[in-house]
Amino acid sequence: MIKKEDLRKYSAEVLELFKREDIQNIEGLQKKLGRSFTAERGSIKLEEKPGGSELLPTEMVLTISYIAKREGIPIEIRLNLVRNYSSIKIKSKSSQESYVLFTPDAFGNLIQNKRFYGCSIPRLKKELEFLAGK
Repeated sequence: MIKKEDLRKYSAEVLELFKREDIQNIEGLQKKLGRSFTAERGSIKLEEKPGGSELLPTEMVLTISYIAKREGIPIEIRLNLVRNYSSIKIKSKSSQESYVLFTPDAFGNLIQNKRFYGCSIPRLKKELEFLAGK
């Protein structure tokens, strides 16, 4: 199960990637799409995936996924430029303030989501800082 301390570390590592790769805006993120970066406990993948309904994808979304070696994907960030919103999906054994519970996973982690208007890297950084406990 993913502890709150683990989630903090994962969030801090994504923040560090933004800093190291100089990702300050959407254009900076788009230049890095298709790449995977080594992280302390796995990797962070930046890609473009189908968005909208899972059954009927209607547009592409920018995705930042922390892929942990043992826990799967504890953090996934999606930016939908067409519909102008961002979302962060997290997994943790405990609920996170301001996140909406979606469902538990097979390991007992709570899958939670937060969605907000706009696609802003500075806004995402603030949310990651919140998750990292900074």
